[in-house]
Amino acid sequence: MARGVYFCWRSGLIGKGERVPKGAVLLFPATRANTKLVEARARLSRQDNKSFLVPGVPEAPTTEAAREAVEDFIRWIVCDQPPGKRDWKVAS
Repeated sequence: MARGVYFCWRSGLIGKGERVPKGAVLLFPATRANTKLVEARARLSRQDNKSFLVPGVPEAPTTEAAREAVEDFIRWIVCDQPPGKRDWKVAS
């Protein structure tokens, strides 16, 4: 059962809460399985060594590039597809 949702900011910083704050983007439900995958696959922030970042978002030169990085990350977590793969087939 999901306990809240994961979301991210334009900076790439991943947050978890009951709702998506204004200005943030919904990633996926905060299930136990998704939590383990976020901890394994997200980048650890160099600033505090505790926070997680969506790979590719902080260094994205445009909003469009950041959006693509977020989409890749969602597919990587939810569909278990590696970044850069552009089809939406759910892994079996």
